[in-house]
Amino acid sequence: MKRALLLLGLIAIFVLLVTLVPASSQQPPERNQITVFEPSKVDYEKVIDRGHRGISPGDTILFINRQLDPETCGRIGTLAGRITISKVLRAEENAWFVGEFTLKLADGKLTAAGAAKFSEFAQTENGVFAITGGTGAYRDASGEVFFEEDVTMCDRRGTLTTIDIGPQ
Repeated sequence: MKRALLLLGLIAIFVLLVTLVPASSQQPPERNQITVFEPSKVDYEKVIDRGHRGISPGDTILFINRQLDPETCGRIGTLAGRITISKVLRAEENAWFVGEFTLKLADGKLTAAGAAKFSEFAQTENGVFAITGGTGAYRDASGEVFFEEDVTMCDRRGTLTTIDIGPQ
């Protein structure tokens, strides 16, 4: 009986202490952002045309492209990816696709995946993919990747990518 009362007393003290800790002392976890610029001219691209000639479901696009620091225009990484066409939207000359990407940086790799329509990349808030993991400094990473197409930087046109990494 004494043990039960002691245990109940300890639980009551613990609950009291937890409720007295101010909520403001619980800081939100830090987020990290990486921004890279990808020139439109692709370093390597291979289109695997399956089924009907031209863009059609099952077609795959493989690519590798350098990633530049938007401030210095120096190379900071390499992006490798695969896009598979799911459904062609003929009226819009558009298509649904599934993409998988790996960004290799000096301190590790980040992976991302998602599904989208090509037309969504004209609207930054829609061109979003989920970070699915990473290695090195990005081990256990999560977050989102935002794309903004048709940007001019480093004396060329391309895509500005913002990677919003959640707490690790």
